[in-house]
Amino acid sequence: MNTLELSQLQSQSQTYAQRLDGQRVVIIGGTSGIGLSAAIQARALGAHVVIVGRDAETAQRLAEQHGFEGWRAGDVRSAADIERALTDIPHVDHLVLLAGTFVAGKIREADIGHLQGAFDERIWAAVHAIRALGDRLDKHGSVTLISGVLADRPNAYGTAVLAAASAAMEAFARGLALELAPLRLNTLSPG
Repeated sequence: MNTLELSQLQSQSQTYAQRLDGQRVVIIGGTSGIGLSAAIQARALGAHVVIVGRDAETAQRLAEQHGFEGWRAGDVRSAADIERALTDIPHVDHLVLLAGTFVAGKIREADIGHLQGAFDERIWAAVHAIRALGDRLDKHGSVTLISGVLADRPNAYGTAVLAAASAAMEAFARGLALELAPLRLNTLSPG
């Protein structure tokens, strides 16, 4: 990276930092992968970050290691866990839902409960989180959901249900954007 590119990147970061200074970002699925990377970047841009992960010990360690405002633990498939994790957070500017496992299994062979997890970890987790936050989710803030390349390009390796859940996230976000306006809805599609 040359000096000009580095300078431009730093300038962009400073612009974004001004937009995140003092704002609270809650990242469900913030203890690994894209979620942890997003949490680290949001913190670097001045946000007060709260991460939510499945394992309490991991969430606490990462929050302390990266200087996050806080951490919570819970299973995104459980409405009660999500409610408990979010209940004492007074105000949220940006909610990011990046939790979800790679749910694969052929329709004729896989356990139905396992396949249902694709929707539970995505659609229903988002519904439960948004409902749990209620009016504490700033109407001028944002919600970021995760989809995936399978929504547009499923494969023959047991990913039909995950492809459907990924596509559903995109449709869900479009409908939710209308329902929750002026709250901004985004869907990321990694891959």
